[in-house]
This record gives sequence, C-alpha cells and structure tokens, in this order.
Amino acid sequence: MIKRLSSACQVMSFTAIIGLAPISAFAQNDVIAPKRDSGVFVSQVGNANAVDVKQGSSDSDARIVQDGSENSTELDQSVAGNHFADITQHGDGNSLVAAQNGNGQVALFLTQQGNENSALTAQSNSGDIFSAATVLQSGNDNSLVLQQDGSDNQALLTQYGDDNIMTATQLGSGNRLEWTQEGTARPDLKIVQQGGQAMSILQTNTGGSD
Repeated sequence: MIKRLSSACQVMSFTAIIGLAPISAFAQNDVIAPKRDSGVFVSQVGNANAVDVKQGSSDSDARIVQDGSENSTELDQSVAGNHFADITQHGDGNSLVAAQNGNGQVALFLTQQGNENSALTAQSNSGDIFSAATVLQSGNDNSLVLQQDGSDNQALLTQYGDDNIMTATQLGSGNRLEWTQEGTARPDLKIVQQGGQAMSILQTNTGGSD
C-alpha cells in the first residue's frame, strides 16, 4: 500500500509537535518511542510549498508544517515498520529529502528556520531498540546529511548561522552523537561512528571561513 499526499493539499488541522529527550537522556539510554496516531498530517501556509509522502505501513506517522514559500518535503516511509517523522520548515526555499525503513522503530524530528536550508536523511533500523535523530538548522544556506543504519542510534545535530555543512553517519548499534555548529561557513567534519561510540562536538566562530 502506497499513500501519496499531493503538493496541492492544504490540511490546516495539525497535532501538536512531539519533542525528543535531550542528549543527557541519550547517554542514559532513556529515549522512548513517541505515542502517536498513524497517517499523514500536514499544515502549509504560503505559496508554492510542496509535500510528497509515501507510506507502506499502518504504523507510520508523518507530521509536517511548512510556513513560507517554495519549501519542499519528500518523505519515504514505504517500507513496513514503526516510522515517525515530525518536520517543520519556516522561511523560503527550504528542502528535506528523507527515507525511513526497516522493521524496527525510527524517528526524525527536524526543524529548519530561515531560507534555502537543505537536509538529506536516511534512517534504517531492523533491531529491537529505538533509533532517533533531531535536527535544527537556523539561518540561511545550511546543509546537512545524516545516515543512521543499525539499532539504538541517537543524534542531536544543530546549526546556527549561514553556509554551514554537516555530514554524519552512524553504523552499527548504540551510537550517540551531539554536534552543534554556530557561526558562518563552519567546515564539515564528516563524522562516522561504527557501533557503541559517543561523541559531543561544538564548533563556533563569529563570521567568515576558517
């Protein structure tokens, strides 16, 4: 079964956004799968916003808010599993391409605020323990790529400013990543974690490239 929501659909009712536990809870392995209804819930305000969602399971849930112009979301939950995505984009020209698969539980909480920010995420979990990611990009022209493949992987990724880049990959199980960038044109560290790893990173500057 494939469900599609066309870009022309304007559904104004929206269930309240569900938060995710902070990194301290990640360290304690206390992240809990959110309780939610299945289906697709969309609120769009503005011009030329687009949403395309594919679902192949009654256990999948997508909640999307877009406020501005020419924002786009492509979400693929077509592989059966317990998949949850909570997506908010405020501004103009922001974009997300996301895929969630595997028969385990995965969740994505993503907010982009500003203009021309982009995110590409792929999450897969066939294990018994919940995997999740939160992403916040605030500013303009920021870019993020995240891959999670395995069980019990958690990530908190945040960028403030303009023209920053993040690439992170979590393979295996039990990884923890907290990565924050503040400033302008922060370099991409291209982090890869392969099972049982924990990392906390903060990069800051006041403007310009290093």
